[in-house]
Amino acid sequence: MPMSRRFHWRFFLLRWHRRIGVVLGLYLFWMVGTGVLLHHAADLGLDRQMLESPFWLARYGMSPPHHFRVGAKEFVLGGQGLATGTTPLGDCRTLLGVASVADSRVLACDNRILLLTPTGELVDQTDSGRGLPGPFSAMATKGNQVWLRQVGSGAVLALDPMDFSLRPATETLPASAWLSPIAAPAAPSDERLLQDLHSGRLLGKFGPWLVDLLALAVLVLAVSGWVLAKKRHHKV
Repeated sequence: MPMSRRFHWRFFLLRWHRRIGVVLGLYLFWMVGTGVLLHHAADLGLDRQMLESPFWLARYGMSPPHHFRVGAKEFVLGGQGLATGTTPLGDCRTLLGVASVADSRVLACDNRILLLTPTGELVDQTDSGRGLPGPFSAMATKGNQVWLRQVGSGAVLALDPMDFSLRPATETLPASAWLSPIAAPAAPSDERLLQDLHSGRLLGKFGPWLVDLLALAVLVLAVSGWVLAKKRHHKV
């Protein structure tokens, strides 16, 4: 009888060891996969790539980044700022607009102005850290001229895109000249998604607890495997 009980105990442990091992194998694959990607996030550009998947953005309760083109270049406006491809161009909380000026394109944000070629290549840029008297709330364009409205004072300034100089406007602009600004959606980066998947935070407030329980289950699996191996060794 004692031998029979011992046999059934080992059989029960072996059966559940295998079943739990299948489930925890998926968990380990998940943790190793996200961990390796996080370790090389900077090399892969994941810290600069804005999340665009509608499924995952819905989990965050956020809108997808705003895409627009200047010539052959596609630009993305999101929570990480303004970018083209995986190349960040700086902070841009609000896109005021894009205007054609002679043989150039002027892209204006609330605190940044970029001068582009007609094909979308960056020529030069300036921001508040380099003396730009922003922030600005709106941009107007008429012919080859560009105007910006300052936040607070409401002053309208004419822009010379060749040297980014600003001077008070000398004419009254019609309402149709002002472009509609676009606020940057607060989309996280792909690296942030991996961090939240790795920690379980994306599963809600109980997600980290689930990850901790699975980690403890891995420990139990390792101990039970050691016990089974020890019993088999003694039997041999």
